[in-house]
Amino acid sequence: IQAKVTQVKLPFLKKWLTRKHEIGTYYTEQLSMHYITPKEMKWGKHTYYVYVLQHPYRDKLRAKLADAGIGTGIHYNKPIHLAPAYKQYTKSLPITEKLSKDVFSIPIYPHLKDAQVEYIVKKLKELQ
Repeated sequence: IQAKVTQVKLPFLKKWLTRKHEIGTYYTEQLSMHYITPKEMKWGKHTYYVYVLQHPYRDKLRAKLADAGIGTGIHYNKPIHLAPAYKQYTKSLPITEKLSKDVFSIPIYPHLKDAQVEYIVKKLKELQ
């Protein structure tokens, strides 16, 4: 079943990735003066599986964004080296541990309308 669903989606993949790249590029242009944003290297093109921002008061900011109707996510809230299966290999990764408390993702899917993207940017700038 999953293969059939994927097969139906494949013709749209390039268009969807192009749209996500447009949104990600716009986010970076608009937000890089206010937040730490993803970096795109000259040797590749980001697919923006997620668009991750960094903010020292992440949880307060996420609550305010939720009040404004903007969903956010935390994809890796606990660093992998702190999981029981990995604890024996790494004592501490302080930068990773700090980042895990500061990073969150904002909406970036191909069906977002320009007005929705602009609203997200506007709110993020207001709440910085």
